[in-house]
Formats: sequence, C-alpha cells, structure tokens
Amino acid sequence: MTRTYISLLLWACCQIVSAQARTSDPLYDLLRNEMTYYYQHLSQDSVPVQFMSFGALDEKIISIDSDMGRASMHETNGRKFCPQISFGTLNDGESLNRYDYKEDEWMDSQMQMTDLPYENDTKAIKSVIWNALSRMYRGQMAIWKKTKKKSTQTPLAARESAEVHYEEPLADVSFDKEYWKHLLNETTAAQAHKMPEARCLAHIEGLNQRRYVIDSEGTAVVSNRQSFVLAIRVSVKDFRGMECALDKEYFAYKTSELPNQETLAHDMEVLAQRTLALSKAPLAEAYSGPVILSGNASAVFFHEVFGHRLERKDSEFASMKGNQVLPSDFNITCNPLQQYFGETPLTGYYQYDDEGSMGQKVECVNDGKMANMLTCLSQQGATNGHGRSAFGSEVAPRQSNLIVETSHPYTETELRKMLIDELKRLKKDYGYYIKTVSNGWTTLRGSAMTASSFNVIPVETYRIYADGRADELVRGVSLIGTPLSAFSNIKAAGGDVEVFNGRCGSGSGWIPVSSRSPMVYVSQIETQVIDHGEGEADTSSRLNFPTWAENGLQDADSVIFKAMKDEMDKGMTSEINGQHPMFLDYYVRRQATAKIVSSLGSCLKYEPEGVKNSGLVLVIAGNRMQTSYNGKTLGRPFLLPDDISYYHLRSELSQRTATQFRNATDWLAKNQNEVRADSLPKWLELPDRTVIEPSALDRWQEDAEQLKVLADKLSEVLGTYSEFTSSRVEIEQKYIDCYRVTSEGLKMRTPSKQIKLLLFADLPMANGTKLNVIAGYSPIYDVANLPPTDSLIAFVKRMAELNIAQSKAARCDDQEYMGPVLYENYAANVFLHENTYDKTLSTYIHSHFHPNKREYDNSYQKIGKKIVSNQISLTQLSNDSVFDGHRLLRYRHYDADGVRPQTVELIRDGILLRQLSGRIPSPGAKTSTGNEVLREVQLPTWPTNFESGVMRIDCKKTMSRSKLLKKLCAIARQQGLPYAYILKGRAILKRVDTKTGKEELMQQRCNDQPSMLELMGDVMASKEMTANPETSVIHPQAILLPMADLSFEDLRTSALCERFLELKH
Repeated sequence: MTRTYISLLLWACCQIVSAQARTSDPLYDLLRNEMTYYYQHLSQDSVPVQFMSFGALDEKIISIDSDMGRASMHETNGRKFCPQISFGTLNDGESLNRYDYKEDEWMDSQMQMTDLPYENDTKAIKSVIWNALSRMYRGQMAIWKKTKKKSTQTPLAARESAEVHYEEPLADVSFDKEYWKHLLNETTAAQAHKMPEARCLAHIEGLNQRRYVIDSEGTAVVSNRQSFVLAIRVSVKDFRGMECALDKEYFAYKTSELPNQETLAHDMEVLAQRTLALSKAPLAEAYSGPVILSGNASAVFFHEVFGHRLERKDSEFASMKGNQVLPSDFNITCNPLQQYFGETPLTGYYQYDDEGSMGQKVECVNDGKMANMLTCLSQQGATNGHGRSAFGSEVAPRQSNLIVETSHPYTETELRKMLIDELKRLKKDYGYYIKTVSNGWTTLRGSAMTASSFNVIPVETYRIYADGRADELVRGVSLIGTPLSAFSNIKAAGGDVEVFNGRCGSGSGWIPVSSRSPMVYVSQIETQVIDHGEGEADTSSRLNFPTWAENGLQDADSVIFKAMKDEMDKGMTSEINGQHPMFLDYYVRRQATAKIVSSLGSCLKYEPEGVKNSGLVLVIAGNRMQTSYNGKTLGRPFLLPDDISYYHLRSELSQRTATQFRNATDWLAKNQNEVRADSLPKWLELPDRTVIEPSALDRWQEDAEQLKVLADKLSEVLGTYSEFTSSRVEIEQKYIDCYRVTSEGLKMRTPSKQIKLLLFADLPMANGTKLNVIAGYSPIYDVANLPPTDSLIAFVKRMAELNIAQSKAARCDDQEYMGPVLYENYAANVFLHENTYDKTLSTYIHSHFHPNKREYDNSYQKIGKKIVSNQISLTQLSNDSVFDGHRLLRYRHYDADGVRPQTVELIRDGILLRQLSGRIPSPGAKTSTGNEVLREVQLPTWPTNFESGVMRIDCKKTMSRSKLLKKLCAIARQQGLPYAYILKGRAILKRVDTKTGKEELMQQRCNDQPSMLELMGDVMASKEMTANPETSVIHPQAILLPMADLSFEDLRTSALCERFLELKH
C-alpha cells in the first residue's frame, strides 16, 4: 500500500500548490474535489484502485464551407467528461480478447466518454461523474478479476513528480463568421466564373478547446488551444469522368496568420491551373527506381514510414537503438514545444500532452543512428511527453512535430543530378519527382497489430527523363514498401524545407500533427498504379456562369422552383438513341433538426442544426407499360449549400439528369426481355397540380429553444425520484420542407414535422442489477401541438412510478401462456401494428410491386375473401387530421403526387373489399388512392414510396371495459385457467385472477403480437376509441381476443456496481 499513501500525499500537496496558482474555475474545482473523494475511498478497498484520472473537454467549433460561391455553416459547442481507472497492470502483458467477457462487462471497461452540462450545475456534473466512473469501475474490476495471475497486484509506474499547470479560460473564438463567409464565397465564385469546368470549394474551421487532466497522483493540468484551418480545393473531371482534385491548406493560431482575399484568390487560380493540367496528364506505369521527394512529400513520407514506428514498442526500429538507420548527416526529432518554424505555425505544438505530462523534445535519430522512441505513462510506464489521443480514446505514444534535418544539405540541382546519374547507371528512361501527396497509411498485421508496410499516395508526380527532356506530369502513382527497405535507400537531402500540417487518425484517434522535411533523394523505391476505372461521364453541357445569374431571385422557394422548372424543360428535350425521358422527377429537401439532452434540470446537449439542403433526381425511360423503373437506376441524393442558389441547384440537376438518363436507357436496352408488357400500366399518368402548403421551417429555431426549456423542466422532475441512480430526458425535433417538380406538371411544397420525447433512467433492482428504463411519449407534430406542461409532467411522473412499481412487482410463474388476452391502449392496435416479422392487415391492403422481379406480391388475390374476424371493418379516412386533440402524423392534405387521399372502405365484416395504391397501380388498386409519400433520402433510392394514411378500425361487438374484463375472466375459467392477462400500453403486463377479477402488475413484459389466425376469432372491443399519433390508427381502446399465445420476457437490465451505490453523494 506504500504507493497509495504516497499518491494521497502528493495529491494533498498539489491541491495547495494549485489553489495558489489558479484563478476561479468551477469545473476545475469540482473535478479536483471529486477526484479526492473517490480516490480516498477506492484506494483503501481490499482490491484498491491504484490510479484514477479525469479528463474533461470544453470545445467550440465553427466551420464554414463554400461551394461555387454558396456557403454552409456549422457550429458545435459542448463539454465532455471521460474517466480512467486502473487496478494495476496485467502480469502477463498479453492483450485482452473481448469475447472472453460478458458484453456489458467489456463495454463498461472501455472509455466512458459522456456529455457534461453546459452550465456548472454541481449536482448534475456530480451525477455524470458518478455514472461514468461507476461503469468503468465495474468493467475494469471484472477484467482484473479474470486476468490477474495471483491475488497481488502489479504496481503501476508513477510520475517522478506531479504536473500542475493552469491557464485562464480563453475568450470565444476570434472569428468573424460573416467576413469569412463572404471571403470564401467571393473566392470560389470568382474561380468558377473563370473556369466553368472546375468545381471550386473552400473551408474554414475555428477551434476553441479547453482541456482538463486531473489524476490521483496530483497532476492537475488545464490547457487551452485555439486554432484555425483554411483549405481550398479544385476538382476537374478527366475525359473518362474521373475526378482529379488538388487541395491547399493553411494552418494558423491567429486569424491574422491566414491569407487575405488577394492571396487566397491567387492561390485558388494557381491550384485550378494545376488541377486542369493534372486532369489531362497520362496515367503512370508501375515503376521501381530512383525518386526525389519534395519537402512536402518527404514530410508525409517520414510521418508514415518512420513516425508511426516511433509510436510502437514492437516496431522494427525499437530494437535498433545505436544502429545506423539513415545516412550519417540525418537527424530526426519530435518536438511538441516548437510552435513555429520561421513564420509557419506547426499544428503538432503543445505544452502538455493528454496525460498531463510536459511535452519534451525527443531525439529519435542522431547522426543517422537510432536513438529514442516516443513514450507515454499508460503504455511504457515512463514518458517523454508524447501521450496523445482524441478526447475519449485511450492515450498512446503519438507524434507531435516530426522534424527531419540534414547537416549536409544538397541543392535541388545536385539532387536531380544524383537521380539522373542513377537512371543512366540502371539504363532507365526516367525517374520520378513527387511534388505533392494527398495522404498515406500504415498497414498493421497480426493479432498484436504490428506495423508492417506503408502506402503514400502522391497527387502530382513528374517523370524526370534521363535524356534531358522536359519533366512530364503523370498521375495514378502509389508509393509502397516496408520501412527498413525504404530507409536503406535514402541517400541525400536538401533543397527547400517544407512543412506538412495535418491530422493523423492512428489507433488513439484523430490528432493534429506536423512534419517538416527538406527534399529527399531515394535511390530505389517501388510504385504501383492506381486506376479507379471509368467514372460517371459528364454528358451535360457545361453551364455558362454569367447567363445563369440569380435573376433577382431572393427567397428559397422562388430559387428552388425556378431552377427545377428551367432544368426540367431542358431535361425533357434530352435525347439518347432517339429516346427522350418518359418522366423526370426533381426533389429538394430542406431540413432543420435539434437534439436536446437534459439531466437533473441541466442541459447536457443542445444541438440545433440549421436548415440543411439536399436533393435527388429520378429519370424514368421507356413508356408507361415498359419502364426503366428498377433497383439499379435509383436516384442518388446530393447535398446543397445552406445558401441555396439557382445556379448551384440547376448545375446539380443538369449533371445528374444527364447521368441518370444515360443509366436508365442503358438498363432498358440491356433488359428488354425482362421488361414484359401486360395490361396494367407500370407508371400512372397523373394530372398537373400546384400544391403549396405552409412551410415547416418558419419557427423551427423558436420551437427548438422552447423544447430546450421543456427538456430541462421534465428532467428536473424525473430527477426528483431518488430510486433512479441516473436519469435524462431527450427531445428530438425534425422539421422538413419537401419540394417536388415533375415532368407531368406537379409543383409542390409540403411540410413534415415531428417531435420525439424520450425518458431514460437506471433503476437498481433487488437482484443486484439495474433496470434500464426507457419510456417515450407519442410523437408530436410540432410545438403548437404540445400538451400543456402540466400534462407532460404528469406523464413523466406516471412513467417513473410505473417503472418503480414494476421493478418491485411479482414475477409470472410461467414463461408462456395460451388463453384469452385483453389488449389495451397502444397495445390494442393489434390489426395494423408495424412489426415487420408478423403479418397484419397491412399485408393485405396494398400489393407491393417488386421492381427487380417485375411482379406484384399476391395479396390482391385475397380481395373478396375473409382475412380477419367478421367483427372487424377497416377504412382509410381522408379528412381526420386530429384525434382527441392530438395531430395524426400520417394525415396529409395531398400525397407526394398532389393527389388528395381518398376515404376508402377496405374491409367490411372481415372481407377484403379493395386495396390502396400510390403512383404505381396494382391489380387491387388500378388508380391512385393518394398514398404516395415523400421519403427521407440518404442512400440511393426512389424519392417516394407507398404509405397508408389515417386508418380507422371498427368492431361490431362492443361493450364497456368492466364487461370486457368479466368476459376475459369467464373465457379463461371455461378454459380452466386460474389467471388471464392484460397487455397495456407499451409492453406492460398485468395478471388477472379469473375468480376475483383482481389485476396485478407483473415484473416481466410481453411484446408478442397476435397472429392472423388469432385475429380470426370472436373479437370483442371497448366502446371507447383511442389513436396512436405516429401510426395514425384510430382503434378501440381495448380489444379482447378469446385465444392468444404469449411469451414473457424479463425486463431489460444490466449489471449494477454496488460499490458505487455506497459512494453516491
């Protein structure tokens, strides 16, 4: 226990030092106090915690993207917490196999990153710390018990001294959003004007981070990082439709270090000319021979080939200390303390690493000889200040600023002469000069994931000819090899020294790194050819930027409809092999979302996402009896800038129309034999119509703010139940405007809204587990449709008390039951539930057309036949938008084709009368019934699909609830059953004594749905009706089935850390 006492003494001493050195920071104070509390208790246990650390991150990111003169903006702002606990190191040093452990044990042992409240609410923050720490404690304890060889623990290495460092909070990111938005738009638009065949993009990101590292050894480090990244990109398609792109990036610690508009415009012009040249360059051939790497290329080369080996104690360089690995004039260091090289900022700079250790300059190669590896406390037991990770990932040795230097620099001319001399000696026609690279990676092998080989991907590569011909640009080169063979062929360095600033995504996550290197001559290296084959050929004519001006259009509606209509007119005149498109469909989706998480009355996450735009194009070729409609000619969704523009939208529509039309005609030509004509059209012709409904987006921000207040209030109520060890409320808001224009003359804007409210809590059970409580309120259309706050508070209390009662309830004696069942409330929707594994009436009210098989399912053959109890009738309603004050989410004034949904009697007395359909007719519904809906487009898909509307189920045999209960008991007694069961709400199970009619809440749940055979019986129902707003099914509040088969399942629980119940405070 000696180490524990020393750690406590160190911690106490460092608290005094830090209290004198810091200024007020409530989060800092709280983290330190909680560390003291938990470590004092846990380090005295029979299996003592040897080490603990708390990490916290307060981060704000602002990013702006400009695409051809139109911008999108994104902001994130939040705080995170992540603890670590260790009982010691494994005696055998072997890696762990996750499959040796229970799933929840393994997951709990991993890094427990979670959200912290935005405000310094002590109670809420302490709850977050307790919850994350208890999970990790339980997981680490389980692993320790299973992996230790003896009862004694292997001590962990301690720091030589604790680090204490405190920085005052930074001001907000010094970032003029409007200035940079204007500058990026001006730059990308101007270049697009000059070079219409190029796509010009720009991006800027401002980062403001405050990171806390507090550990049980007394380390208390709070450091800030403010940085900016500006990037430009130009892409051009070659003659095969393959995209060729070049990027240029600027890194800065102050916005004054970023380029001004004049410099940025010049660099964009140069980049565009280089990209155009690259698109016309021939593909390279596989090659083995001498190569010169520019400073930029060699910086990436050394990062991949050597830098990643410095990070691994099992690499081939680890055992070569003192051995020659490079020419004697080479020196390599890793120095996180260097912030600038001349006037160039280095992104790998930091003063303290992510374990709270001070960064150190590490000499890795001295005079060509291997010297030192990179180390961190958690892996090597000693550190040279290179323990790094993305927040929430395990710390590992990682590079910082990798600096390659030579004491004997050659000129570029001398390096070229070396290469040409070697070419002549080898009798080769040419060698390579690699000017720029895009990226690289290291390949890992074996169960230990040992670094073995590397790949570096050049972008601009030049052939240097031995006979003195001019250098020739080529593309498609990839450098491959193993580190030792590559290093053995490095002969000289010199020329211009360049810096590569970037981000590296190795094992411990994405971190900022820099590499600095001169030009390097390598006498022998292998390359292979990368050929991505044919791309999507751009068959559309290039747009004329001045002609396609905004035409004075300002509001989004005018821009979207004008662009779609103009391109629609042009697209329908397209011709391939004498054919024109049969049908064109343009779809634009504008969506605003917000996610809110609150606990104990304090907001943990508030992410309002501004209006984001996307689109989809669908082209149908052929005729209405034989179409190209199939799963291989799907529309591909595309993103649009936040600032939607006529030019940008029409440009996307134009190019995608051309590509889709080509795909559709090609498919139709190749599959003529499969596209058989019959008497039923495969694509209905619908009349033109204009449908402009009120926008969903007018008040989305105000509604999001109101929902945030509501979440805090409801989470405060949920937090008053002391039985819960943790709890939170989540609200998701999604508001959407959908725009659609078709070649049939449809012009539509239709709204869609939805708000979801979810409750989560952990409830300790008597058996030593915890119940994972999840409860949801029925989805709500919008804030205007929210029930009164008092009603929602009552719902929270009802759900909390129900789950608490259920956790203490009796258990069913049997796991299965067959007999009468009473279904109530949401559970009573037994006829149209949406469990995809079970047949319901939904199976029979629509005949699905399988476009790949070119056939319908056979449900239409049931028309005129009995498919359900003769007590049941089913109707689709066209005019019922609200039930009992709740908006029914499937109610629509018009469907996606502009067709008014029809009132349709589908089933009468158990007999199927007819079916529903949308755009595509079926033998059971040869005209549209208004059931085509616009869908969410994230993957290649069709813009619309079938969906039933507002449905009403009626039962002829109805009675009061009390009579239904008596019927339930009577039928059960006739079957000799002492108990019957009630399924109530969402999987709530009650047992009924058939003699007394007494109802008893049970601990188990049941999610079973009745089969179609069980729905054929003598169904009885309540007189009262209810509805589920999400499925929009109006149905009896209770349904009694005389025979149903149930199976019971235990409540969803997870292991409980009883030690931490004692520590909750």
